Amino acid sequence: MPSIGASSKIKGVTTSRTHHFLSENETTFFYLVDFCDSISDIREQFPLLPLDLSLKIAKTLDYRHPKVPGTDTLNIFTTDFLLTVSDGSKTCFEAVSVKPHLNIGEQNVAKKLEIERLWWNIQNIEFHIFIPNHKNKIQSKNIQWFTMKLRDGIKIPEELISETLKLIIPGVHIIDDIVNKIARNQSLDKYYAMYVFKYMVAKKLMKVNMDLPIVEQGVVEIFH
Repeated sequence: MPSIGASSKIKGVTTSRTHHFLSENETTFFYLVDFCDSISDIREQFPLLPLDLSLKIAKTLDYRHPKVPGTDTLNIFTTDFLLTVSDGSKTCFEAVSVKPHLNIGEQNVAKKLEIERLWWNIQNIEFHIFIPNHKNKIQSKNIQWFTMKLRDGIKIPEELISETLKLIIPGVHIIDDIVNKIARNQSLDKYYAMYVFKYMVAKKLMKVNMDLPIVEQGVVEIFH
């Protein structure tokens, strides 16, 4: 799996599909929703079709509909994410545009966002704007770290997981100490013991505090 950068391809845990992203901010948002239990499907760069509708909305807002550079062909608007959200009793859609904080006030950006909002409003679908911040970037980075091998298809025997969970107690721990304990008690090499620890968190068999900079500090707070 490519590292976070300007663009990336990431295997989804929720969808088992490879998702394509154009920016670091989109990647940040993806890890958050891919780890969310209420999300059952994730679609990126969703096209706002038919074109006639976005054209009518643009005219209503007195905004010139974008064209493909160097041509007279109308450019198709896209929304960064269309999420399928389930609460256990009903399922709905939510559309999300991902924008960096610095350009959210620009006039062109604001008009394009209003076209998106109205387009989704006509479809009776909620439209949201996601702006990355320090907290959700930390959460996203943690999720990426814990789920990396799960996305690669690694599987851990259930018996090993069951026995390992008995070793972990709630509290704040140095990750190396946890991994060494798993390796020692389960007769595993340290590399594989780290896989086991990450897998348990990725599969939500234990709950950790994702608000802390786990990757940088090498420290984890376990609630289970």
